[in-house]
Amino acid sequence: MIEPVLSDEVTQALAEDRAVVALESTIFSNLGLPAPANADALELCKQAVVDHGAVPAVAAILDGRPHVGLLPDEEKRVLQGTRKVAERDLAVAQAQRWDVGVTTVSATVALAHAAGISVFATGGIGGVHRGSELSGDVSADLDAIANHPVITVCAGAKAFLDLPRTLEYLETAGVPVLGWQHDWFPAFYTRSSGLPIPHRVDDERVVCDVLRYRARPATGVLLTVPIPVGDEIPAAPSTPYSRPRWRRVLRPESPGPPSHRTSWAGSRRRRTDRASRPTSHWPGTTPASRPGSLSRCKASRFRNFSSLVSCAHGGWGGKSPVRSPSRPA
Repeated sequence: MIEPVLSDEVTQALAEDRAVVALESTIFSNLGLPAPANADALELCKQAVVDHGAVPAVAAILDGRPHVGLLPDEEKRVLQGTRKVAERDLAVAQAQRWDVGVTTVSATVALAHAAGISVFATGGIGGVHRGSELSGDVSADLDAIANHPVITVCAGAKAFLDLPRTLEYLETAGVPVLGWQHDWFPAFYTRSSGLPIPHRVDDERVVCDVLRYRARPATGVLLTVPIPVGDEIPAAPSTPYSRPRWRRVLRPESPGPPSHRTSWAGSRRRRTDRASRPTSHWPGTTPASRPGSLSRCKASRFRNFSSLVSCAHGGWGGKSPVRSPSRPA
């Protein structure tokens, strides 16, 4: 079983029944943002939590031990982290005594639950990938949210995912999906994906009660908070993947990207001549100009980071953050 090491500040806050918000550490490492942007982002996130009356608790693996809440020297080690830890890797990281492991959404949700923290905040969660019917690529984030009684506050799922199937997966897993004073499921940097949110909520007490009255003991809640209007990226240029040509690429009868040319049974699909096929999944683009390219993603992520974290961590309309439903307020 997981027995995370809690910082003194987090331990005291929980003992005094004060609000604590868990944060992942992957985004603050070199895997998420380059230096010095990652250090700046860490301070912005922590301050956003503090400004709304809660204690930030960054999760990470240090010297083979899971930590929730870090000291300044430990945060410096996380900034240099290069090994990502999902929930499945937590046991391996401990058994192999990893020096530094930075946690993803799934690992942080698991650690938050183990630490007795009921609220976790992040930017965009993972989900069902496009073409998952062939690749089977579904983020472990969804399974973690479905199996730990934690409120995950986010700006929706990443825009390049198959968002309708992501919502279908969450419904199948029994995860309540809520929209904070909003009627549409956000797509990370875009306020609306065009998909209606299953349930709108306007009161943080209702969010607490949704977790309190859950039908399954281990099921969490997904609370989506859209990015502020002034900081969102227009939907059209940021989500070209819904265009018909992308759907044609992923149809089984199409040659498609390399990962989709072979079925699970191992039968090879008919291919067209390589010279007649675009070298990019987005015809007419280069790696540097693709809307989903790493360089553009990192730049826009940091440019809007202050507003994004304030939205995700403090979307309570100036009120107190959600307290643990298991503890009386």
